[in-house]
Amino acid sequence: MENKKKKIAGFISLVVASVVFGIYQAFSPIITDITAETLKKTLGTYTASKINTQLDKTHFLMDLNKGEENELAMQLGAELLEQAGNIQIECLRNETQDECLERNKPEIYERIGLNKLMAELEKFNQDNESCHDEVAHNANVDLSHHEIVFNEKIKCLLINKKQHKMLEQMAKHIPYLADTIQEINQQISSSIQ
Repeated sequence: MENKKKKIAGFISLVVASVVFGIYQAFSPIITDITAETLKKTLGTYTASKINTQLDKTHFLMDLNKGEENELAMQLGAELLEQAGNIQIECLRNETQDECLERNKPEIYERIGLNKLMAELEKFNQDNESCHDEVAHNANVDLSHHEIVFNEKIKCLLINKKQHKMLEQMAKHIPYLADTIQEINQQISSSIQ
């Protein structure tokens, strides 16, 4: 009888251990490599949408039509995802890759730098508004000439607000902005000499 109890106890222990191991196997995380290409394919549109929402808040880009603004957001988002390269995230064993990506979006966005970019765009928007006000109150600027107003805002953003990095990043995708920055840099260089 004692032997039979030991066998039953052993069997129950084996069943419990198997169930616990099975549950562990089903729900324990696994490290998954996600390629930059997969990130672009699955998160590219959402990333661009978040950037576009932030770009919509600025009057700086009002010279762009909606298509150009969307294209800028797509390109900035693609650059961000490309720079991230391959990343590793924890997925549950029973999750598809899409489910895992969806669940890990906040962590992924932090790791690829989207949150940082959003904060930089917010700061850029604030600086742009400040420059807009400075230019509007400058008696030497003819506010009826949009090109002059635009150039003065760019000067303000470059010189007063130190927004070189963001302007250069945008200028890669907006040719007239690149030309304006180049002209202003030449003016600054010639005035220093």
